[in-house]
Amino acid sequence: MLKNMSIGAKLTAAFMVIALVVLISGVFQYLRIKDQNVTNTELAHKADRLNSAILMQYYSREMSVYSLEVMTANDLNVFKASADKLKASTDLFRINGECILNGGTNDRGEKIFPTANPEVINLIKDTLSMIPEYYKTSAEIADGYSQRLKGAYDTELAGKLIPLKVKNDDLNQKMRENIKAVVPKMFTDIENKKKEYGSIVSTTMSSIIVSIIISIALALGFGIFISLIITKQMNKVISDLNDVTEGVNTGAQQINSASDQVSNSSQNIAEGANNQAASLEQTSASLEQMSAMVKQNADNSRQAATMSLNTSKSAEKGKEAMAKMSGAIEKIKSSSDETAKIIKTIDEIAFQTNLLALNAAVEAARAGEAGKGFAVVAEEVRNLAQRSAEAAKNTAELIEQSQKNSDNGVTVSTEVGGILNDIVEGIQKVGQLISEVSTATDEQSHGLDEINKAVAELDKVTQGNASNAEETASASEELSAQAVELGDHVKRLADVVQTTKALIGGASTNGKLLEYNSYSKRPTPVKKTTFNTSNTEKRSHAKLSIINKETYGNHRSNKAKNIIPLDNYELEQF
Repeated sequence: MLKNMSIGAKLTAAFMVIALVVLISGVFQYLRIKDQNVTNTELAHKADRLNSAILMQYYSREMSVYSLEVMTANDLNVFKASADKLKASTDLFRINGECILNGGTNDRGEKIFPTANPEVINLIKDTLSMIPEYYKTSAEIADGYSQRLKGAYDTELAGKLIPLKVKNDDLNQKMRENIKAVVPKMFTDIENKKKEYGSIVSTTMSSIIVSIIISIALALGFGIFISLIITKQMNKVISDLNDVTEGVNTGAQQINSASDQVSNSSQNIAEGANNQAASLEQTSASLEQMSAMVKQNADNSRQAATMSLNTSKSAEKGKEAMAKMSGAIEKIKSSSDETAKIIKTIDEIAFQTNLLALNAAVEAARAGEAGKGFAVVAEEVRNLAQRSAEAAKNTAELIEQSQKNSDNGVTVSTEVGGILNDIVEGIQKVGQLISEVSTATDEQSHGLDEINKAVAELDKVTQGNASNAEETASASEELSAQAVELGDHVKRLADVVQTTKALIGGASTNGKLLEYNSYSKRPTPVKKTTFNTSNTEKRSHAKLSIINKETYGNHRSNKAKNIIPLDNYELEQF
């Protein structure tokens, strides 16, 4: 069955067996560790119960001490304090006992789980059953000694207290003996659980060591077994591949020098032809672009001249308009000055008129009905009024003239604005044309540089094409003779590769064997190609019959990995 399995299937089966062993070992270890954790938890619970039992011993001793203090107290306050302490110790004793028996939280806040030991259960139950009677006798004793301290102590009371004290001491002694018996039993339970825990830990460690040893042994065994199988098959494949590789290397060495010459010459011819065609195309395009740019520059220059002339005329008009506007502004200024003077005169007349009117009023007041002085003043007032009327008339005329001058100034300013707008537009167009001329000039310079480079490249390539073509023709015949033998070796190599793939359980990509055609006849020798340097179009589209270096591969490195025509995926399963 193993002989019919592929290498991949064998490896998978081996790893599955190892994984199964590891899984089984892991499950077993998990169960053992789980038991270990459970035992550890139980051990902690037992320790907590033991702690509560020790606390019960401590509180039982306190109960005896405080009981004695109650009976020997000489002061009522001391008596009450001792009685309270006795009750508190008894309560704590009871709480810890109930925690051991039924579970719960003790006086120190520790969570206690109930015990399962029947002997401990019986002892704790017996102890807790004495607590009510102990409470009762302690209360009666405390009451009796309280009366003694208050002065009510007599022989009858003393006779009652003695048997109560004896009974109370007996109860305390029995409870202490029960707890004293409980503690060793709890210690025994803890020691037994420790032994059980140690046994589980020891078993777990042993099983881990055994599982590790088994896993290592299985891994080594399957590894050696699979390695032997793969090595045996691979040695056969490698031997066959080495034989084929030696044959291929022999042929490759013979065609090495010829292949280099043919490949290099053919590559140079192809590159030279392509460079020639590209250079000529660039030259033609550059010339056309230069012609278009020259025409555009001429048109732009003419337009620039026309726009400059128009701009000059617009500037002259602007100058004349500005002169007119200056005259109008001067007239407006003169009129404004005259108006100011007249206004000043009117102001003075008004002032004098006010004075005369005041004088007339004064004189009229003095003269009473006679009023001779008033007549003189009135005459002067009339004269001043006439002068004011005349000045007002002149002022109106000047103001009207100023308005006309202002209108003329507005008109002239409008004309100047329009002319200035024309000037601005003309200047903008001139600037755009000048920018286009500059850009076209730069492109023209760049085109000239490209033409110079293309011409130089054409010169170099043309000189090398002739010699390369002759070398290609002489080397192609020798290369053709070795191609037949090399094709046969490649066919054998393909068969070996397919056999190798069958051994490892693989298959070709398309489900069929790779095909390699052997060369049954000599290839057609390479023909010399003559380039017509006067015909650009034929040169750029000429079909070159060349043997490229990539056709047969690079034979400078005569290693099997460079000769076997397979990618990495075909052999990656090894």
